Amino acid sequence: MKKNKPRILILIGTYLPGVKGGGPIRTIHNLVSRLKDEFEFYLITSDRDLNDAQSYPNIPLNQWIKYDDVNVYYLENKANLTNAINAIDYDILYLNSFFSPTFSIKPLLWRKRRLIKRTPVVLAPRGELSSAALSIKKRKKKLFVFVARLLSLYPKELVWQASSEAEKKDIADFLNQNNIEYKDIIIARNISNLKPASLNRKNNNTKMNICFLSRIAKMKNLYFALEVLQKIDFPVFLGIYGPLEDKVYWNQCLTLINNLPSNIEVKYYGAIENKQVQETISNYDLFFVPTQGENYGHVFIEALSAGTPILLSDKTPWRALEEKGIGWDIPLKDRDKFINALTDFHNLDQETRWLMKQKCLDFADSVVNSEEVLDANKKIFLDLV
Repeated sequence: MKKNKPRILILIGTYLPGVKGGGPIRTIHNLVSRLKDEFEFYLITSDRDLNDAQSYPNIPLNQWIKYDDVNVYYLENKANLTNAINAIDYDILYLNSFFSPTFSIKPLLWRKRRLIKRTPVVLAPRGELSSAALSIKKRKKKLFVFVARLLSLYPKELVWQASSEAEKKDIADFLNQNNIEYKDIIIARNISNLKPASLNRKNNNTKMNICFLSRIAKMKNLYFALEVLQKIDFPVFLGIYGPLEDKVYWNQCLTLINNLPSNIEVKYYGAIENKQVQETISNYDLFFVPTQGENYGHVFIEALSAGTPILLSDKTPWRALEEKGIGWDIPLKDRDKFINALTDFHNLDQETRWLMKQKCLDFADSVVNSEEVLDANKKIFLDLV
């Protein structure tokens, strides 16, 4: 069959309708949505959400189907992966993890052994190579890297994709430290695909409503956020949203929640669908996720597109937030500065908060509609075809 457009085969551990896989789901959905006129995308993913015991209901498995205008193969039996890959005449293989055994490591081995096509490969680690991420399950990751280097698993011609200058440095540092040769690391920021929310003026309640929306895992640093709130002396409501990825960590958070002062109210709502994120955050005064590291952070742009200012660590690409008038990015070692930021925000009058919300919308709009970002993502693939 004749191909009208270049074909990109994407492998990713979790995709829609899953929600527990976090940012990479949004990244790939936005990519295929915004670039489908230039490329034909095929996507192979797991048949279930992250850590779920059951397959998605009402979705045909182990066959190519159309899901939201994308060709998707929901893999139930991992032994079928080579057949699924070889059923497609693709031009570029696009991997979205460094450590995934099924959706990255095995395909690279098969490519090396010519069990699948030796087309160009793009590998986007999606933040896995940051120092904070590498410190989790450190021994297991070091062992894998040792074996991968022995096998020459990563060919020099492989294209490494970073979503920011900071992630490019993380990738370069990791590859150099582990003596993995590489030709280049290309920066192409993740594509956003949002419509700014409409703002409604609300009365300035005496209680500050704060939203934490992310995976409940050590990297996202909910415990730190709770420790900060422990020091706040004015009324606060914290709404927590996200899948329980690390139950041991969540139990530690619960212990702290149960010992918070009476002026701090906390409620956990569980995981929500991606399409509910923007509207959910719009109901809050402030978005607070002091993450230990993000290569991008779609949820921060979703918060800004909802008109909600953000309070983050300095471990994301989103910097100089206070200068832009849309929030704060603060080093995690400066806990008092987080407390001061919350206090300063609490003391803002209604008109100043309203202007801040408008600045959030304007900034989100500039990110979402960036032609430069679209062109950078297109260029990665076009240069390889």
